[in-house]
Amino acid sequence: MASCPTYTATLPVGKPTSAFWQSEPDSVISNHQSRILPASADVVIIGAGISGAFIAHRLLTDESPSRPKSVLMLEARAAVSGATGRNGLASYNGFKEAGGDVSEINVLLKAEAEKTLRIRSCFGAITFPASSLWPYKLAMAMIRKSLEAGLQLETNTPVLKVSRADSEHGSWTVTTSRGKITANKVIHATNGYASHLLPELDGRIIPLKGHVAAIPPPRAYIDLPLSTSFAFVSDENYDYLIQRPGPQKYLIWGGGEGAHPNGPEGGYGDCDDSFVVPEVLDFIKKGPSRTFKGWQESLESPSSGVRDSVPFAWSGIMGLSKDLLPFIGELPGKPGQYLIGGYHGHGMARVFLSTKAFCDLFLGQAIDPRVPSPYFDLESRLREPVDMSKVGDIL
Repeated sequence: MASCPTYTATLPVGKPTSAFWQSEPDSVISNHQSRILPASADVVIIGAGISGAFIAHRLLTDESPSRPKSVLMLEARAAVSGATGRNGLASYNGFKEAGGDVSEINVLLKAEAEKTLRIRSCFGAITFPASSLWPYKLAMAMIRKSLEAGLQLETNTPVLKVSRADSEHGSWTVTTSRGKITANKVIHATNGYASHLLPELDGRIIPLKGHVAAIPPPRAYIDLPLSTSFAFVSDENYDYLIQRPGPQKYLIWGGGEGAHPNGPEGGYGDCDDSFVVPEVLDFIKKGPSRTFKGWQESLESPSSGVRDSVPFAWSGIMGLSKDLLPFIGELPGKPGQYLIGGYHGHGMARVFLSTKAFCDLFLGQAIDPRVPSPYFDLESRLREPVDMSKVGDIL
């Protein structure tokens, strides 16, 4: 096996770029913090993203006798300040062979795809039902409900270390920038940042810095907006977009890894979301003109009024999985420490059932059978890092 470069995550940086999704912040919850850090909790959740939000709500509202007595959530920055999840494509043949329902998946050949989808040029297209939402608001709503159910939330409290506790009050000591907490159980819900506290995840969950921009459309794409979300797959890039409703009708466009000055792998191990890489942003900004019929022509019309600048451009840290699958379960050799993460850039598509199955396992209940069993096989999957000579296979 080829040697694995070190991609151990760092702590989140202090001042991340501002995302479109965070343009309507929750001023109360964003920086929620008690005056004195609690000394102990039954369960500590590290990470106030969408995984942590769903898990906290389930643990606090479940009627099971194994429901934890108290749940404390720790977040290094503001609540829900991490990467925005993105949807993805599937392998049609692999999905079908695995028993998936392909009745609503349709294949469009080149001419039909270009006409129907207003694409300048493509080899073809696959269409299937999907949806889009505002992930920040969803996660905030779940945290708000959890606070009502008794959650203790401590934002701007980065976790520095998790170690075995000396105290009889808990199994683990969680050391933060504000002090120490003893906990019976610790849940790592930090996705791309997981290897910062769990170095054994280096090469298993790999941080990847992604880029997104909100692009104002010209008149032609305001009057007749796009009717679907998109993902564009090529040898060099994997781009994706949705067009927002509302008067601005921004295109939320992400991707552009192939434009990184260090190549498609340039974002690997990069946990600094305080800036965007100029070459990647430039590629994203030019994406609509390069892709859609009539975009550039409408942009150049005297009545367009659209400037070259974008109102929002941001980066975020995703968690690539060594084998494309999320990790769910108790960490081998660390009883009482649990992991959920490695969504491989498809967090919004996977988080709902993944967190449900995680809580089923955590509470000792029957696990939802819709979640593939390999997700839970941490013992063998964490044994070896990814073979970086085959890195193209995990993108």
